[in-house]
Amino acid sequence: MAFLQTNRERLLGGLAALAVVAGGGYFFGFKPGYEFYRGLEDQILNRQKTWVERRERLTKAKEYEARYNKVRESLSLEGDEQDKREQISQQLTSLLEEVNVVARNLSKPTPDQINDQFRIYSFNLRGIETDWPTLASLLYKIEDSDAVLEVSKLTVKKLAQRGDQVSGKIGVDLEISRLVEYEAKRKRGGARR
Repeated sequence: MAFLQTNRERLLGGLAALAVVAGGGYFFGFKPGYEFYRGLEDQILNRQKTWVERRERLTKAKEYEARYNKVRESLSLEGDEQDKREQISQQLTSLLEEVNVVARNLSKPTPDQINDQFRIYSFNLRGIETDWPTLASLLYKIEDSDAVLEVSKLTVKKLAQRGDQVSGKIGVDLEISRLVEYEAKRKRGGARR
């Protein structure tokens, strides 16, 4: 039995061989190469995404570190007890002036030792006459301040009407606390970590 003796058999054999070579090339060469290329493309996209996420985290970490350093710096006030009280009063006065709030009665800050490292200075602002937007602005400024401030107590009451006019004014009493690092402990043993 002879194989490929006629032109037709040779042609069909050649086409079959060509189909086997083309199919084998596709399945063993082109398809794995294409899948490898697509895999590389996916890896590049994943790595770009990872790189962007890490870059954003690094940027945020730098922002957090800067914010931490500002807060840490605001915790330490130089000077003796009287100097610290004056600095805290000046900071509070400038904060009130920023939002155009005047307190009739501003108490001097009184320190309370909370642990070996920190003290809380509390002071009262009494007799503030303002409106709701100004109060909201003041509370936002307190929250957004670099100094570690906290509103410990807030009392709001509607002021009585004056004559025929409806007054939109409110009376506000605030108790604000300011956290400060206790310097004596820092000098003796250094800052704890």
